[in-house]
Amino acid sequence: MFLFRYALRNLTRHKLRTVLTTLAVAFAVGLVVVGNTFVTGLGDNMLAEFTRFTGHVELRHPDYQDNWRFRPLDYNVSNFDELRGKLKKLPEVKEVLGRIDFGVMLQFTDESTIVPEDKVVDESTLTDEQIFGRKVVEFAPAVGVEPDLERTQNRLDQKITAGKWFDGPGDNQVVIGAELARRLGVKVGSKLELVSFREGVMDAEVTVAGISDTGSKLENRFCFVPLHLAMELVDMSDRVTQVQVFTDSYKHSAELQRALLDSGAVSNLAVKQWNEVGLFKTIVTLFDTIMGFMLIAIIVVSTVGLLNTMLMTVLERQREIGVLMALGVSRRRVILAFLTEAILFGAVGGVLGALGGLLGSWPIVHYGINLGAEDMRDLPMAFSPTIHGVLTPAAILWASATGFVVAILGALWPAFRASAVQPIEAMRKN
Repeated sequence: MFLFRYALRNLTRHKLRTVLTTLAVAFAVGLVVVGNTFVTGLGDNMLAEFTRFTGHVELRHPDYQDNWRFRPLDYNVSNFDELRGKLKKLPEVKEVLGRIDFGVMLQFTDESTIVPEDKVVDESTLTDEQIFGRKVVEFAPAVGVEPDLERTQNRLDQKITAGKWFDGPGDNQVVIGAELARRLGVKVGSKLELVSFREGVMDAEVTVAGISDTGSKLENRFCFVPLHLAMELVDMSDRVTQVQVFTDSYKHSAELQRALLDSGAVSNLAVKQWNEVGLFKTIVTLFDTIMGFMLIAIIVVSTVGLLNTMLMTVLERQREIGVLMALGVSRRRVILAFLTEAILFGAVGGVLGALGGLLGSWPIVHYGINLGAEDMRDLPMAFSPTIHGVLTPAAILWASATGFVVAILGALWPAFRASAVQPIEAMRKN
């Protein structure tokens, strides 16, 4: 009881020091709460947007993964419309999208090289390019998509830098990447010959509806084709190479996977969560590591400042420690007295810091932080420029506990050091 009364008297006697030390604890705790809110929100936002493109659960032919390099179109999901109807009856399923991955050859005829007839030039002196136009050919990866669903679910239309997303699902239009458009020398409204190869050669004349720019040179070579046209080009009526199934959040992908497997509708397909496909699992691990380092950096910054404050609080009182030991107070009781003060600092500062962290996190959670639409445009997918924080009770308790422990550790070592000095030497210190 003596230790508690002594510690409490010290806190009330040196009000300025008490206030500054308590504020240091509160600031450290509050900083960790706000930092954790932002970092958690950043990770949650990125993964939520990322899985808009990948789907929460992906369905493919069971042999697709082993054979996609050779004849990928032979390993497809049949009866897509019937399958979609079955899946959408499940309460866990919010949306179902079909896609076809295939390769195409695009041919553009540059008519600007044609010599007009009114020039009255002998045809025998003209080249084929001057008569028929210059032919530009490029091979590109194509994706058959459902335009309306892709717009609402994956926000691919947000990457359009010229023109627009498709007018409708029935139009023979394509959206091509900026790099592919540059190589072909085309612009919005240009006519292209789209050629695919499977069992035979299939072709269609299409119009460039829009040009997209993801910031990735590789992905900017993609060609997006309406799903109905893709089915015609590769002779895959009512068949797709992948089915993306969505629930209300990527966090519930495991529950969605179980519901799909239990339904019996996908018994003949490979059913994988978004983080089980390709390199996604590695990407998520790397992403989590980066987020962890960001959070550690915030904790280190806050704890270093707090430790410095606690060290100064104890070391500047060596004279007081000398007086106590000269009066017969044991070293152990001196250390316990300072630890009691640190416990009070940590408890009060932790509560104040938690309240401050709540207030500081509120605008991040409700209004978010805008990182800039132009900066986000350079990312390979259509991420929302506004990051909303995620605040959890566990984060508040964890930050408060961190501040409390650091306050005690910050007082323990200097108290040991100061109490080891002879009372006469300690009393000589200012």
